[in-house]
Amino acid sequence: MIVFFALVALIWAGFVVGFLRDVRSLRSLPQAGAEGARVSVIVAARDEAARVEGTVRRLLAQRGVELEVIAVDDREHRRDPAPGRPA
Repeated sequence: MIVFFALVALIWAGFVVGFLRDVRSLRSLPQAGAEGARVSVIVAARDEAARVEGTVRRLLAQRGVELEVIAVDDREHRRDPAPGRPA
């Protein structure tokens, strides 16, 4: 029984060490508004083609961050134009 608890404690210690290593690496990430900070936003919508344009425009209006917007075509059959495509 003691061997079992020792093994469980060893496994948990490994998780804690891995977590602490990951937390330390977060300090090297660029801060919000810092030069070179980049955010990718994926916009996927179903039956929302009428609202996607406004959403993308508001995203692109953000300040203090380099923004990449990715609009995903859900291949839905619709009468209105696909997101990101002119009418």
